[in-house]
Amino acid sequence: MSIARPAPRTRVQSLGLVAGAAIFVLMLLIGPPDGVSISAWRCGALTALMVIWWATEALPLGATSLLPIVLLPLLDLGKLDPVTREYASPMLFLLLGASLVALGVERSALHRRIAYHVLAAAGGEPRRIVLGIMVASAFISMWVSNLATALMMLPVALGLAACADRPEADPRDVRHFTYALILGVGYAATIGGMATLVGTPSNVLVAGIIAQRTATPVTFAAWISFGIPMALVLVPAGWLLLTRGVFRFELGADPRLREAMLSEMRPAGAMTAAEQRVATVFVLLAGAWTLGPIWRAWPPLASLTDAGLAIVAAVALFIIPTGGTERGAILGATDLRHAPWEVLLLLGASLALSGAMESSGLASYIVSGLQALVGLPYPFLVLAIVAIMIAWTEVATNASAAATVAPALIAVAAAAGVAPALLLLPAALAAACGYALPIGTPANTAVYASGRVPIGEFVRAGIRMDLIALVVITLGAYLIMPLVF
Repeated sequence: MSIARPAPRTRVQSLGLVAGAAIFVLMLLIGPPDGVSISAWRCGALTALMVIWWATEALPLGATSLLPIVLLPLLDLGKLDPVTREYASPMLFLLLGASLVALGVERSALHRRIAYHVLAAAGGEPRRIVLGIMVASAFISMWVSNLATALMMLPVALGLAACADRPEADPRDVRHFTYALILGVGYAATIGGMATLVGTPSNVLVAGIIAQRTATPVTFAAWISFGIPMALVLVPAGWLLLTRGVFRFELGADPRLREAMLSEMRPAGAMTAAEQRVATVFVLLAGAWTLGPIWRAWPPLASLTDAGLAIVAAVALFIIPTGGTERGAILGATDLRHAPWEVLLLLGASLALSGAMESSGLASYIVSGLQALVGLPYPFLVLAIVAIMIAWTEVATNASAAATVAPALIAVAAAAGVAPALLLLPAALAAACGYALPIGTPANTAVYASGRVPIGEFVRAGIRMDLIALVVITLGAYLIMPLVF
């Protein structure tokens, strides 16, 4: 059996390879400036190397993601065993299990039935389809994890994108429609997680810190009073960015295409046995994730995590027969090859790098720089904090970024004479953003795993979405939060 040779590197990839390595070596050779520890400086050098290689895809993303296993021990930034444990984090198994469940949805063709109903509700016009997918993703993500939401909705988006790929359609329009659908799912899943207190872990974490350190509880009602208005602005803004800005397309001008999409996605009849069984697993998993705080109050189930639930659901699909005239289970051995192994490595590297940033002191140096912001007027203080958090969460996990910066922001708030919640809550919302890199948010990671959006297009749209989030969160913090706290 012949093995296909890898494609030659592009000019951007070659430049990124050289630039990343050069900056890494140069930083190690010149050493840290006064006041910066050698460990923090080395961690900064590794961070620069990996971000450049990830952004330019100088190496395959999975290959770059293996660097912490080698370089963290060599740079004396961590022992091998703790570093490799990050590549077996529960978050990775949540992604693995949910990916396999999403594959089961695709294998049973359930996603086509869901896609048809979304398509019919949107009226068949492609831009409205993107909006419909984004609204549905955002609503689900208000109650279910961003990652799980993205994985649930991604097969639906891919099914709709396949309908547009017809001979009479302009390939560029089809490509842009596909990018808008897939990125729309990721953006909306992240935005929905910002809307409620339980939408994403960084929300709960920061609310807990505020309650612990300031005796000011952040209730569910208080959170949605600013979270939902911001989501109601960010979803349409993201939709306009994707469909009218970065990925403009004109598929809606052809009524034959709209009818063809409806015709192709229309279910052949009643739900098949396989669809019913996958739908049952899908609904049970979503319900278990959503109602976790209730049933985990029963001690025998307290240790069953979201990741454990995802694995249980995935294994079930390897056992449950398809039913009807088909033989075998819904998923088989060959389906394991389609798991997003490269993305799992990417996520493990992000966790390892984030841990090194904290243990080396690099995160503390970043946080200490916030003290220089104390003299700024409140709107500009919030703008600076939100900008820092969005940039930070591009390379660190959302929860760790929020946990690291929250104590410093309490001191900054005291020095600036504002309520701590008025700085910590915008920081929490910003920590849930980070649209420019596949590791910026769990939803980003999930949609990039589809392999349908090139890294260059991903970054190009993501940077613009970061800027939109920067403006919306800052304005929301200035106009809405003072009315609540």
